[in-house]
Amino acid sequence: MAQYRLLALTNCLDGRDEEFNAWYDAHHLPEACAVPGVVRGMRLERVGSFSEEADQPRFQYLAMYDVETEDADAFLATLKQYLADGRIQRGQLYRQPTWTALYKVRD
Repeated sequence: MAQYRLLALTNCLDGRDEEFNAWYDAHHLPEACAVPGVVRGMRLERVGSFSEEADQPRFQYLAMYDVETEDADAFLATLKQYLADGRIQRGQLYRQPTWTALYKVRD
């Protein structure tokens, strides 16, 4: 089974961090971990940086999911379906833009 990492970079609406994090930890993370192929998920909070470009977004939060699948395209299609039909809630506290990508672990 091939291994992947799904990364999701986000910010929340100004002044709503506590509410955003409570919702994300209690709802969004478990919902995302229920997608077939997701082995585990974890969240990280940015504490600093040493290489920022002035015109690049600065994301405060990173969610990282370990994924095992033989078909990355099918996994992404399933993930999109879970989002479309509400099995994964998008929430109202995100500040745009957000960024999500799937990476294959190199052997």
